[in-house]
Amino acid sequence: MTTRISVYPEQFVHKVNVEIDAKNPFYCIIRLADQYGMIKRMIGLNISTGFNEISIQDLESFCVGPYYLDVKNIEGKILYSTELTK
Repeated sequence: MTTRISVYPEQFVHKVNVEIDAKNPFYCIIRLADQYGMIKRMIGLNISTGFNEISIQDLESFCVGPYYLDVKNIEGKILYSTELTK
């Protein structure tokens, strides 16, 4: 379904960027959770064919520590998962 998903920066302060290069349009859910599994941000959006850039902003109030970001399709299948640090 997707050609490429990347997330940066690995160590964030204010924002995290998610890039999705999609072969076909689809709906996805991007979820950012803390080390205890508490969801801190969740975004559902339609992804268009081609390059899509999503910016998750206003993260400066987050506590220092590890965070986990995943991208799921509408069926709940994880398309991408990574660990980030604040």
